[in-house]
Amino acid sequence: MTNQELLENGPEGWTHVEVFEGEHYSPQKPYFFRLKFAPWCNRPQYSAWDAGNEIWLEGLPRSGSMRSRPDIERIVYLESVLKGEAV
Repeated sequence: MTNQELLENGPEGWTHVEVFEGEHYSPQKPYFFRLKFAPWCNRPQYSAWDAGNEIWLEGLPRSGSMRSRPDIERIVYLESVLKGEAV
């Protein structure tokens, strides 16, 4: 999935994404997360998007190779600049 596709297909409110790559993970399905402050434990906590039920559940990243939405947005913008599409 391309960076642009991640931005277009992510659920509302997502802040991070984890995409597994390699022969053991097929098809390459992205796992969307949102990072929010959890007042009950006084620290940030991830919620994972359950696409089947369309709800956020408490969840942890699986591989530790998370990508933030702002980083993906910057990459998409820079790619559009290189293509001459950015205004």
